Amino acid sequence: TIWLSLAGTVIGLILGLLFITLRTLEITPKDNEFIAFFKKIGRGFVKIYVTVFRGTPMMVQAIINYYFLPGILANLIGIDQEILNNILSVGVAGLITVSLNTTAYLTEVLRGGIEALNKGQMEAARSLGMTRTQAMVHVILPQGIKNSLPAICNEFIINIKDTSVLSVISVMDLFFAIDFINGRSGNQDAIFIAAIIYLCLTYGISKLLGLVEKKMNLISKPLP
Repeated sequence: TIWLSLAGTVIGLILGLLFITLRTLEITPKDNEFIAFFKKIGRGFVKIYVTVFRGTPMMVQAIINYYFLPGILANLIGIDQEILNNILSVGVAGLITVSLNTTAYLTEVLRGGIEALNKGQMEAARSLGMTRTQAMVHVILPQGIKNSLPAICNEFIINIKDTSVLSVISVMDLFFAIDFINGRSGNQDAIFIAAIIYLCLTYGISKLLGLVEKKMNLISKPLP
């Protein structure tokens, strides 16, 4: 459970940074037709991606990724589906599901963090001779990530609980293990143990991430 939620959040953050870069592309008069078309396609793709993955349940996404994705890819690529079935195992399908779902949410989280910044930040960076890419990497994104850090940490905590839906494709997470124990013993009391474990995980990690957030909010000190 912890591995899936942590890895999914990290991958989602990396993809989210890429997607928010595409999402915030601006078409300038200097862009030729090809560049302008590429920017429109990039922005449109990100909008559709976010809409689809935020608008469908993770359980449905997990079923599609595990049961249908290998067959779709096999037909598109033209290779044996058994090979893809071995590659897209239960664990891989679960990780893909969490990562893609998290990417959609963190893309919007990062967009909110970036839009909260003063527009003068970009203008100041460009006036210093930076390209737009350099300004995004060195000025805008670091501040946007810092502004979005509480929401990013919250998404990690949400993933800890949401991985329980992956039991629908038999991912061996905490909930699936407890459900297996219930089936073997015929005693349903183990579900209360799962609830306590989830509560301890989310509470403990939220406190730990709270310390990280507090550490990130550095107090500005006057120059000597």
